[in-house]
Amino acid sequence: FGILQAHRGRFQEALSLFDVASRAAELVSPLYVALAAENRAWVTVSAGLLADGVAQFDTARAMFRELGLPPGELFMEYSDALKQLRLLPEALEHAREAAAILESHGVELMAAEARLNVASLALLSNRPDEAVVDAEAARASFRRQRRAWGVAWATLVELEARLRLGAIEQRDVSRARRSALALERAGMQAYAVNAHLIAGRAAVASGRVADAVQFWTRAHVISRNL
Repeated sequence: FGILQAHRGRFQEALSLFDVASRAAELVSPLYVALAAENRAWVTVSAGLLADGVAQFDTARAMFRELGLPPGELFMEYSDALKQLRLLPEALEHAREAAAILESHGVELMAAEARLNVASLALLSNRPDEAVVDAEAARASFRRQRRAWGVAWATLVELEARLRLGAIEQRDVSRARRSALALERAGMQAYAVNAHLIAGRAAVASGRVADAVQFWTRAHVISRNL
C-alpha cells in the first residue's frame, strides 16, 4: 500500500504506512525488517528527501549484508529512485552494480531486466555506445530464457541508441517491426506505442518514409485506446 501511494505521489501517506510496516516487521523477522527498510528508502528518495533516503539505503544495505542477502534488488530500487530524481550518473552506477550482483548469483530474469535498465540509463545519459552493448547483452539473456517481450524491448533500446549514433541499417526496420508486434501480442500496449515510434524513426533513417507513416499511424491508433 505504501508503494502504491508513493507511485500516486502521496509520499507522506506512504511514509506513514512504512512506519506501520516497519513496526510490524519487527514482530516477524529480521528479513522483513530489511525489506521494509529497503522500500522505505526508495519512497524517501522518491519524495525528494535525498540525504535521508541515501542514509536509509545504506542502513538497509547493512541489514542485507548481515543477513547474507545479495543486495542486487536493493541496488535496482536505489537506481530507480535516483532515476526519478534525474540523478543519472548515480542511477547508472547503482544499476551496473545491481546487474553485476544479479548476474553473479544466477538470477537470470532479474539480471536481464537489470542489464536492460543499465542500457536505458546509458541512453538517457547520452552514452549510446554503452547502451548498444548493454542492450545486446540483455537481449541475448532474454532470448536464452525465451522471453519474447524482453527480446523486443532490448532490441528497441539498442535501435534507439543506434539512431543516435547514425548507425541504422535497412534490416533494422524489420527488426523494429517485429519488436513492436511482439510487444502488442504481449499486451504491453504502452511499450508498443513507443516501439512503433522508434520503428518509424528507423524507417526514416533508412529512407523508407511510407513505412514510417504506417508505423506512426499504428502508434496513434494504439495510443488512443490506452
